[in-house]
Amino acid sequence: MSVEEKGGPVKGIERKYSKGSTILHQGQPTAAFHTIVSGQVDVLVGVDPQVRVSTLGPGEFFGEMSCLTGDPVSATVAAVSPVTTLEMNKDELLKLLDSDRSLRNRLISDLVNRVSKSNIRVHEESLRTQVMTKIMCSESEAIYGELIGQSDAIKEIRSAIKRLGNSPEPVAITGESGTGKRHIAARLHYESPRCGAPLIFINGAEFTRDVWEMKVKAAGDGTVVLDRADHLPAGTINNLVSGLQSAKIIITGEDLPEITGLTRLPVPPLRERKEDIPALARFFLKQAGAVDPVNILTSEALRRLIAYPYLAGNINELFHVLEQALILSAGMPISLEHLRLGKYKKAGSRPLVGLALGGGAVRGMAHVGVLKVLEEEGIPIDFIAGSSVGAVVGCIYAAGMPVIEMEKIIMPLRWSHLVKPLWPRLALCENSRMGTWLQKQTGCKEFKDLQIPFSCVAADALTGEAVVLQSGCLLKAIRASTAIPLMMAPVYHQGRTLVDGGVLHKVPAALARSMGADLVIAVDVTGPANVKSQPRHLLDALFSVLDTMSQHMLKEELEWADIVLSPQAPLSGYSFGNTAAFLDEGKKVTRENMDHIRRRYGEMAETMS
Repeated sequence: MSVEEKGGPVKGIERKYSKGSTILHQGQPTAAFHTIVSGQVDVLVGVDPQVRVSTLGPGEFFGEMSCLTGDPVSATVAAVSPVTTLEMNKDELLKLLDSDRSLRNRLISDLVNRVSKSNIRVHEESLRTQVMTKIMCSESEAIYGELIGQSDAIKEIRSAIKRLGNSPEPVAITGESGTGKRHIAARLHYESPRCGAPLIFINGAEFTRDVWEMKVKAAGDGTVVLDRADHLPAGTINNLVSGLQSAKIIITGEDLPEITGLTRLPVPPLRERKEDIPALARFFLKQAGAVDPVNILTSEALRRLIAYPYLAGNINELFHVLEQALILSAGMPISLEHLRLGKYKKAGSRPLVGLALGGGAVRGMAHVGVLKVLEEEGIPIDFIAGSSVGAVVGCIYAAGMPVIEMEKIIMPLRWSHLVKPLWPRLALCENSRMGTWLQKQTGCKEFKDLQIPFSCVAADALTGEAVVLQSGCLLKAIRASTAIPLMMAPVYHQGRTLVDGGVLHKVPAALARSMGADLVIAVDVTGPANVKSQPRHLLDALFSVLDTMSQHMLKEELEWADIVLSPQAPLSGYSFGNTAAFLDEGKKVTRENMDHIRRRYGEMAETMS
């Protein structure tokens, strides 16, 4: 199709668009000038809210300024009905304007008229938006009610909300996904003198300067929450924070950079405030429609919910688990069989395998034997969770080292490679040499350098809480997970004083499940009492006491596993001279259980097909 002009036709391409399709996107460049042949289009500005400024029909045009100047499109153009346009490029449009004075005058007149009408319409929509904002604010206050829980962490956050709400200073709320950062940001607003003004949320993952300026203006003297701010560069965040004049700014994110002038408010993950889980469970069950939210959860189900790490979503994950459990229980008491803990899998995918490698000093060399046989049999390893020596072995394998190489490096290993004596006697030794040795073997410094998803567990020496380590400095995390109390000095990492994770989670099977494993293979290298040797000296006696202390928690931990391998040998677990024997025992036990492993894997594969 073409448009006739003096001296010959000007070529154009006929384009067809279906109803509802977007022809031009605001903020994106275009080289096309469109004249509408048939149908209608809406011209929209803004993103959230999006304002319709005009509707164009046959004979009208759009895209002219971007086509001529190369600037981004100032508005989104969407098809109201099936639309046909004649599309021209810049050269074609210039040739047409040069040849047709009446068309040129009409284009200029229409532009002036359109801008005038657009400004009036935008102003009207702005007033409407302000009214709607106030309505939404009152609704939001009802949604973001009081924080639920009685843990020390929640009590401290409530206190911080009262303190920071009365201050104009910006606040950074940090924590894992699903810990309630948005909720806390909302409470900071509603418990402040700004509560009568708008509360505006902006998604940092979809940030644009235009949206920011529009929403900041809408917030007025209220509060702007820049959610998921860790998607933005530190310099951008700094500029946004320093550029606000009247509104208070709150930023949230999992791992935020240091920004001058920000007060930080960390939110612990749900696994570190387990006391809150019963109250949260009752609240969610009531919201989901349970008739008796207090008594519908059996004690076994509640115990399982409290023990789970919730790596995939914290409070949000707990809510979804309870919502599904209520459906599955059909109004009857919710028991263990109704809990679907773990990531949701797509139909047709293969089962994902997680290894939970437990603590046990030199007995942990059996883990290498287990890995050897699993590798030979072609069993894929998708996740690894480790505690104490299990963290060491798991880290090396997750770094990509073949088992045959692992066998070579562990055979000559001695305590002197991993620890050195301490003076003055804060402990018998410290394990910085372990970090040096691990880096030499793996070449990895951070969790992100590993080839297989890996997590390890340590214990907070001051609070007694289990601490899951899965990001940041890998070497310090392993040192923390292996810092045997009294024997080795604690490791200060991520603002905590940490010791051996085996004190609380001897075999981190629940952690492997929470990472996303369908099939959890737990390797327990803590031999029962009848295979433990008589203590020969102070260290043997100390280790024996620690084993006994953690033994009573082991049964509950292993309930999370589908398969439990227990390599045992009647030898001291604290002499590297027994490495070869424990290695062989790991191979032997895994081969004996291989049929069972394959059968369970096959059963899961069938249920997912």
